[in-house]
Amino acid sequence: MTLERRRGFLRRLGLLFGAPLVWFAHFALIYGGAALGGVLGVAPAILAASAWAATLAASAAIVIMLLRIEARRSQVEDDDVDRALHDMAKALGVLSLVAVLLQAIVLAIVPF
Repeated sequence: MTLERRRGFLRRLGLLFGAPLVWFAHFALIYGGAALGGVLGVAPAILAASAWAATLAASAAIVIMLLRIEARRSQVEDDDVDRALHDMAKALGVLSLVAVLLQAIVLAIVPF
């Protein structure tokens, strides 16, 4: 396998799984931070502020990824595989954004 083919594969893999990885990091940070902060006795206000900051950062990162995916899709040639790949990446990005925002609803409902 040549280096150029490998870069193409890794670029496509990053395109597909970038937004779900941000969602996973947000999920781990929110719930792991709440559990660890509760054990260590961190003030609930600090936990809530850090959780909201993480939600805003994750949402912004996913929106930026979605904008870049849309911009790159218009540059893709008439290759059906690349267009489908961009469409799947966009769908995964939207689903990841919905997941991050649904986790934010939990932050608003459950008291710390």
